[in-house]
Amino acid sequence: MDTASSRTAADIKISKTILYAVIVAGVTGSALLSFKIGPFTLSPFRFLVLCLWLLFLGGILLKRGGPGFHIKVKPYIGFLLIWLLYAILSLAWAASKIDAVKSIILLFIGSSVIFFVIAYFTEQKDFKRFYYLWLLTLIPIIGLGFWNQITGHQLFHYAYLAKLPGAEVARLMHIPRATFYHENDYATYIALSVPFIFTYMKYNGCKLKWIFGPALLLSALYQLLLTNSRANYLAVMLGMAFWFLFFLKSRDKLKLIAVAALAALLLVIIVPGFMHSGLERTQAQLTSFFHHGKSDEVTSDNIRINLIKNAAVFLARSHGLGVGAGNFEYHMRHSRVYDTLWITNAHNWWIEILACYGIFIFIGYLLFYGGSVLYLYRAYRELTDESEKMIGEALLVSLVTFILASTSPSSIMDFGPQWLLFAFALGFLNYYRTKGRELD
Repeated sequence: MDTASSRTAADIKISKTILYAVIVAGVTGSALLSFKIGPFTLSPFRFLVLCLWLLFLGGILLKRGGPGFHIKVKPYIGFLLIWLLYAILSLAWAASKIDAVKSIILLFIGSSVIFFVIAYFTEQKDFKRFYYLWLLTLIPIIGLGFWNQITGHQLFHYAYLAKLPGAEVARLMHIPRATFYHENDYATYIALSVPFIFTYMKYNGCKLKWIFGPALLLSALYQLLLTNSRANYLAVMLGMAFWFLFFLKSRDKLKLIAVAALAALLLVIIVPGFMHSGLERTQAQLTSFFHHGKSDEVTSDNIRINLIKNAAVFLARSHGLGVGAGNFEYHMRHSRVYDTLWITNAHNWWIEILACYGIFIFIGYLLFYGGSVLYLYRAYRELTDESEKMIGEALLVSLVTFILASTSPSSIMDFGPQWLLFAFALGFLNYYRTKGRELD
């Protein structure tokens, strides 16, 4: 190996190491170890992505070369580039330039993660490490969630709590948030992670999985329950229904039903109070979806409905072009039509894209998402290696869970697990295709 080739190999090795750190930083919440720089916040996740770009561009400028590009998912990369260019173009009509610039930067960072995973992760071991890093990082995060719940201490100061009565503040401080700013973000992270636990138990040959897997699953679901995030309750149900219908054989379905029934019976006998309170909480939260109160009453569900109505108004006013990158909140503050109290975030990723970027980008995103699921599923059906099937199955179920999970946080443009999930899925699809297993 000549000197230039060895330098390139060294650069790629360093970039992969940084990329593994990006995975950990991305799934541990953007709030941890972050600090303000003027109107912007620098988090470890963003800093590490910047390091990747510096190393990548430095290698090109020094003529060391870069990773051997074998990109077989060019339409997806092309859409992200079009989306980014459109976001930049929207500066021409965006009312708040600062908000637009912030959103463009976040979109660039998220797209960069997808690009680098596709570029640098080319071997099965890369994706196995990705999978286990996601799964193992879940353990300390859930541990922090239990610490929040038990002690009433949070890692971050929440200014909005100062406006509430003391008793309400005490209650809210016991809601787990771990390393995320809001419990809905934490709940979405858990919802997207649950499929990784299920597939670990299904495919991993380690005998300890029957202790570690169920313990982690029950802990995750219990933490999810405490967040009161109804959208994520439904998201997990949707994902698990998809998994049950499409990834289990008839015999395995019967086994799962029997094991679940036995586990539920044991829990009722051992901890009846816990099971009763858990079922009551879940029933109350899900039932509230169908009881919105009077049409003129400002409730949580009516606020979400009014957010969608306002988004439709903004889209119509912009003639279908969208109000501009990151400008939904600005228009909510200055020109909303329907009452949402103090809520200005979209609280719905699909609606946020439509309102900010318009009809064409929204349709493009639907194709981007739908294509990711469809072609990954077609690839999964051809896989024979157990590790690859474990990864493909987890990704597919998590992507389906994403449909509803993405409607819970105020916004997920800055939500690391979202970008990592799509980076994982598209990187794995690219890996599948570069191995000579092209789809028809």
